[in-house]
Amino acid sequence: MRNSANIKQTAPAASVPEALRPVGMLEVSAAVPSKGPDALADAVAVVAVAAAEHRIGILISRIGEDRYIVRAHPSVPYGLVRQSLA
Repeated sequence: MRNSANIKQTAPAASVPEALRPVGMLEVSAAVPSKGPDALADAVAVVAVAAAEHRIGILISRIGEDRYIVRAHPSVPYGLVRQSLA
């Protein structure tokens, strides 16, 4: 997950010890544009654990040039990944 990208957790759950929490949301910033797809794939793999736990899908939202939010989202059916490139 060190593909020249900056990935940070943005919304931890409150009731589980931090070391045991599945990550439900990540912000991805690719320092090198060619590494963006790899960074997104890594982020989806991490968020997939929380999505599976809650039986919801994953939403990828573009928030800027080579910047994305990857999150488990209830509007996406379980098992699917949707992209919003607004």
